[in-house]
This record gives sequence, structure tokens and C-alpha cells, in this order.
Amino acid sequence: MSIGENLKVLRKKAKKNQTKFAKDIGISRTYLSDLEHNRKSLSIDTIEKIAKKIKRSCN
Repeated sequence: MSIGENLKVLRKKAKKNQTKFAKDIGISRTYLSDLEHNRKSLSIDTIEKIAKKIKRSCN
């Protein structure tokens, strides 16, 4: 499973649509869509935002 697919699974487990999840982590919905479809790569900053949202450590 790709990072984008994993991200989509996490979002769906949180029962959020792309717009709400993107707003919660501070990115645009289009960027989230690009991440989920593996059109863009995750930055460290975005990984940290997602980890905080799902309460996981990046260490």
C-alpha cells in the first residue's frame, strides 16, 4: 500500500471528507487529493501535521 493509500485510509477511519481533513491539518483540499493519489510527495511539515491530527509520533 502506498503512502497516499494509507493517508486515505487514515482519513476515512477518522470519518472525514477531504475538505474537513485538509482543514483540520492545515493544508488545501487539492494538496490532500494530490497526496492521496500519489501526485505529490509529503513534506516533513505535512507529516508532522498529520501525525498530530491522528495523535501519532514521527520519531
